[in-house]
Amino acid sequence: MNSPIEAVRSTIAAGITTRAGVAKATGLEIGTVNLVMSHLLATGELSAETLSTCPTTACGSCAASALCGAPRKTGAPVLLTLRRPSHPAPAKAS
Repeated sequence: MNSPIEAVRSTIAAGITTRAGVAKATGLEIGTVNLVMSHLLATGELSAETLSTCPTTACGSCAASALCGAPRKTGAPVLLTLRRPSHPAPAKAS
């Protein structure tokens, strides 16, 4: 069984980026998803960037492309980027 952190990570990596969507896909409570996402943001493993303009890579790479031109209730789309955690290299045995 995956930990809640790994479940959220995997779900975001699969392209599900709303908290409600992550909760539904993982079976976790929304409060747990909020805590995990806050942890990932605080540790730098997840970054969230509010998009004020469209990505330069065109609409195909934009998660909000299906909503373009539609009124948004939540404001501008937010780009979530997962980063690999940086772990110190293991010490070499001599």
